[in-house]
Amino acid sequence: MKTAIYSRKSRASEKGESIQNQIDMCKQYAKLNFTTGESAFEVYADEGFSGGTTNRPAFNRLLNDIKSGEISALICYRLDRISRSVMDFSEILEELNSRNITFVSVTERFDTSTPVGRAMLYIASVFAQLERETITERIRDNLAKLARSERWLNGKPAFGFKTEKQSFVDESGNKRNFTKLIHDEQALETIRLIFDKYLELRSLGKLSLYLEEKRIFTNRNSNFAVTPLKHILENPVYVISDESIYTYFSELGCDIASAKEDFNGNGLLIHRKYSFGKGANKKQKVNDFKYWIIAIGTHKGIISSKTWLETQSIIKYNADKAPRESTSKVSLISSVLRCSECGGKMGVTYRTNKNEENYYYRCHTKARSRGKKCSIKNLDGKEADTEIIKQLSAYAEMNTDKFISLLKLPKTLSEHDRAAIIEHEISELTTQIHNLTLMLSKNQTAEKYVFAQIEQLDTQLNKKQSELKNIKALSENLKATEQREKELLQKLSYFNDNFVTLTPETRQLYIKDLLKAVYWNGESLSIEFNL
Repeated sequence: MKTAIYSRKSRASEKGESIQNQIDMCKQYAKLNFTTGESAFEVYADEGFSGGTTNRPAFNRLLNDIKSGEISALICYRLDRISRSVMDFSEILEELNSRNITFVSVTERFDTSTPVGRAMLYIASVFAQLERETITERIRDNLAKLARSERWLNGKPAFGFKTEKQSFVDESGNKRNFTKLIHDEQALETIRLIFDKYLELRSLGKLSLYLEEKRIFTNRNSNFAVTPLKHILENPVYVISDESIYTYFSELGCDIASAKEDFNGNGLLIHRKYSFGKGANKKQKVNDFKYWIIAIGTHKGIISSKTWLETQSIIKYNADKAPRESTSKVSLISSVLRCSECGGKMGVTYRTNKNEENYYYRCHTKARSRGKKCSIKNLDGKEADTEIIKQLSAYAEMNTDKFISLLKLPKTLSEHDRAAIIEHEISELTTQIHNLTLMLSKNQTAEKYVFAQIEQLDTQLNKKQSELKNIKALSENLKATEQREKELLQKLSYFNDNFVTLTPETRQLYIKDLLKAVYWNGESLSIEFNL
């Protein structure tokens, strides 16, 4: 383990302590206070580098040696040799403290091996946190101020919009440039369709398939996948802002940069919705609502607040109720595969044979009970997927009548005739009741007999009317079923014809849309269509 000495000087000049003087003073301190020999020192020197940045070659080499566990103590001439930023300095101290590395500043007598030095470390961390919060607040205030202007701050515009460069002269007479959103009318027609169809289908997967079948693509001529569609539907850039939209974001706890009365028809802009991790973990994540800044844009909204809010409600409902589906990107039928023996779901498991990774479908109940509650044998994934594709292809090549007949759904072919007969019987019963009522008005002596007849006919009439209602409802259901069967065959044909060009994700979506379940009985696979 080595004692590190770090020295820095912004410029090579005669003024101030030279690099060598700094090193000498650090060595002298170490010899008086540590049991360190001359050979145990490692010197890191940066000349011509400012303390305002940590991007210095010797300093970076020092950090690497610290992380690799080669350093036991770090000595510098003065605190600002390490960094002039309290926040950067605190982060470095935290790194040293986590590794039990002593830190010493010679001139300030800052030594973390002593109680006073550790107290100073705590004070430095408090000031660093204050600096962080001050910087964050300053950025937030500036961003909120910009959000109230006509500027588009989010880089690439949302689908349905273009950006336009504009300029103005500020109060000081200086020319300023800014970017604002303008409508792309053709793309916005697609946005309107996306919102309308989502309210109808209530499923991102079905919406994605619908758009693909209708050959409606993104600006890059690619399919609308589920995740981009969700981003579109959740984006308030499209909404016609009003009081209900203001209330919605207020209740979420967002920072609203515009006054309530400004929510009068324009679309919205969201700032600070996303953030990125540090270092190697730079994955984008959605921030808590409290960090979002909501501002009125200069563009007009195109989706009514009622439609937009209903859309958010459906998305949340689906997210809350949806079970976790298989995340396999190679399997085709994992989302619909069921075990015939126990009725449980079957998931994907992987196995490597001769450097080749294969996947298998295994019953969840069998796996959890270790074969005690279910003993059905595993299913080769590739073979199963290939078999289902063959079965679907065979169905897709059938004509409509044969396909419908193989679905084995109950049919009543004479519903129209039955309805006509019953309507005629209802007409006759109504006429009889009317005639008896006339008879009663002319002949009061037959009152008892006539009332009994009317009551009997009225009972028959009610039964016939109820029967007619049921027949008409059944007829409507049969018509709807036949329509769904035709639509199913159309989707099946599209899936079969375009299978090779579809992405794995889209193939899985089609399987989930076409099939209610695929059953494995240990010997063969059977299909249940989704009607």
